[in-house]
Amino acid sequence: MEFAFGPRRGLCYSSGPMQSDRPQMELPMLEDTLSKLNDRQREAVTTTEGPILVIAGAGSGKTRVLTERIAYLLRAKRVPPQEILAFTFTNKAAREMKERLERSVPGLAHMLWVGTFHATGVRILRRHGEAVGVKRNFTIYDSDDSLGIVKGILSRNVMDTRVARSPRSLRDRFSRWKNDLITPSLAAEQASNVIEQRVALMYAEYEKELRRANALDFDDLIARVVELFAVNEEIKELYAHRFRYILVDEFQDTNAIQMAMIDGLQSMHGNLFVVGDDDQSIYSWRGARVEHILEFEHHYPDTKLIRLEQNYRSTKTVLDAANGVIAHNIGRKGKNLW
Repeated sequence: MEFAFGPRRGLCYSSGPMQSDRPQMELPMLEDTLSKLNDRQREAVTTTEGPILVIAGAGSGKTRVLTERIAYLLRAKRVPPQEILAFTFTNKAAREMKERLERSVPGLAHMLWVGTFHATGVRILRRHGEAVGVKRNFTIYDSDDSLGIVKGILSRNVMDTRVARSPRSLRDRFSRWKNDLITPSLAAEQASNVIEQRVALMYAEYEKELRRANALDFDDLIARVVELFAVNEEIKELYAHRFRYILVDEFQDTNAIQMAMIDGLQSMHGNLFVVGDDDQSIYSWRGARVEHILEFEHHYPDTKLIRLEQNYRSTKTVLDAANGVIAHNIGRKGKNLW
């Protein structure tokens, strides 16, 4: 089966099963590239099937492993580029990865889906968002736009000062709910007092304002994809079938809606490769859950665990001190940088 997701330029692969029909690429020798990796890096690059969790310490070359793995899939496994999806956490990281891949596999990088969760969500919703009431010409509201909606809601409601102490704090509350997959109706059900009930009602009004404006806030760019996959199995399977290999950088920073999106996309092939450092999870205040690393092997029972512990950035004295500090962290997989 072949899916058409936009124009393909230059060197092109078919999504069909015939490996021999694919064009031969003039690319650097695989052996030269792999010989420059250490044993654990090479294992992470060349172990391609099934769920893989890479615990990557600081300075251990995780970005190199991610890019070399994609290049390996394209060169050695002859995977069509449109069947690979890589998540980064910033647009800058996505650009740098594409630039590296363009040097490694010239002519193919532009066909890969490499980007943030939000950027990937936009691409999916522009094509299929109408299945959950999102028109294709939707507007994306930035933080100032969404804050303006909250201020408008507050101006129309005489609220307890403990609820409305800050429009920004209220907007942040709505954002945390979305990132935890909590809808306005669920927020109302969970409310334990009058104040929480009022906040849940304002959350519902906020959502109505977005829909009236045919707009999505940043959280919606992921949350509405999760909703789409939940209500439309056919669309979820279309994307799950398309992307045979999914890679996730900075996995320790994923939140509930990002994990739900990942889980839906990997549901058919199961080739999920995640890289993270449980000792660098510092964004719990915005919904990141280090538990996604700690419980990965439980959620995906056939997981292969690989540790990148060789550090290329710091001296032994610095690493010994760092190991001594992080050894006291609660809730970690454990590693020893050297």
